[in-house]
Amino acid sequence: MQSCVFKLPDGTELQEDDTEFGFNLDKIEDTSPVNKSVLKLSVENVKSIQSKSTSSASQLFFLEANLTSELFELTLTDDFLNYEEYETKDVISLTITFECTTGKSRIIEFLLPIIDTNNNDPKFINAPYTYELSMPFPKGLSLDLLGKISARDIDLTNSKIIFSLDKNDDKSNGFKAEWSSTDSVDKKLHYANLLTTFVINISENLTFNIFATDTGNPPRTTHTTVTITIDKLNSIIKFGSPIYTGNYSTLDLENNHEEELKFNEGDITLSSGIDENIKFTFEVNPAKYQDNFQLKSSNDYSKVQVILKKKLQYIIEESILILTINARKPGTEASTIVITKLSDDSMINLDNSCDNFDGSFIIIILIVLLVIVSIVLVVSIIRNMRYQKDPVVEKTNNANELKPEMTEVARPSSSSNNSQPRRSVTFVDEIKEINIARL
Repeated sequence: MQSCVFKLPDGTELQEDDTEFGFNLDKIEDTSPVNKSVLKLSVENVKSIQSKSTSSASQLFFLEANLTSELFELTLTDDFLNYEEYETKDVISLTITFECTTGKSRIIEFLLPIIDTNNNDPKFINAPYTYELSMPFPKGLSLDLLGKISARDIDLTNSKIIFSLDKNDDKSNGFKAEWSSTDSVDKKLHYANLLTTFVINISENLTFNIFATDTGNPPRTTHTTVTITIDKLNSIIKFGSPIYTGNYSTLDLENNHEEELKFNEGDITLSSGIDENIKFTFEVNPAKYQDNFQLKSSNDYSKVQVILKKKLQYIIEESILILTINARKPGTEASTIVITKLSDDSMINLDNSCDNFDGSFIIIILIVLLVIVSIVLVVSIIRNMRYQKDPVVEKTNNANELKPEMTEVARPSSSSNNSQPRRSVTFVDEIKEINIARL
């Protein structure tokens, strides 16, 4: 008696050789509905299904085997709806051991190819994303050190995801997104690299979109948001400008009202490091006018005002006053300079900007340096003239020899008769006496 017999719908019998390396079924799309019949075979001498196994990674059965006395059928199970969620292979494998009525058995592996239709959008994991950064934040650093951005695409044939930002969104300026790697275990999971392209120094939190696009045909795209918040506690304090200038030469200092000083560079603000722990202080040069001024900071500590008090402790006589404003908090501090012109007597013009002040100041310094250098040069020349060596007597052949510019003369000696003869050397405009040793 024959063992288990399987016949195709056209009556062709499946031989042992036909199923030696598996029996290939017709391809189906990954969007096929559950309970869809993928194979029907007429049977003879088949008693039962003895066992079945699958090679799926999830060990789920995506094919259901149904056997009657005359028919064997394979249909898609409910788990097939999530096949791409769990599996990476584009072939379903089901191996069945049949028990024949003759006491024998027959093993057949059924292989069902899957057509990937790219029917799934990439999906961001643990989105949206928020990063708290201290300001200023350096260029060229990856934010994945603070938390990874990843997206998963369950489509079978997509091996990569393209990450990008909206170039037309000003809020994303200074950032760049790119594909980084694939997870070592879950091959459907892809990581993004979010980089800074220049130094980030924002004063307010910002949010922008990041996009994930698969490589299917046609490609599918999804997006989520990235929010950058300011780590105020660890941000470095920085003023909006290193110097502020204002012209108050027309102000009546003797009859003034309380006056908020305005500056050519705008309000005195902090561009980074703003938080409630900041303490503002100031110093006035000359120091005796310190009590004529006071500082007022805004409620959010982002701006500070310089107030000229209504009643002055000292009448200001200087044409220029310089205030140094300091901002401090634990771990960081910064300063800015405030220059106020209070009289037209000053050589410095502050009407336009601090650039004019810098130029005039540099010219004055150069003039002073030139005068100092000139004085030093003149003094050096005079000292060299004074310390030139006097003419001396040179010895030649153990005898004293006078230089040509010297003239030897004899002078009477005013000393006693026992004293030695006295000679002199005469110059045109000066006589210096020297003793000549006895020959």
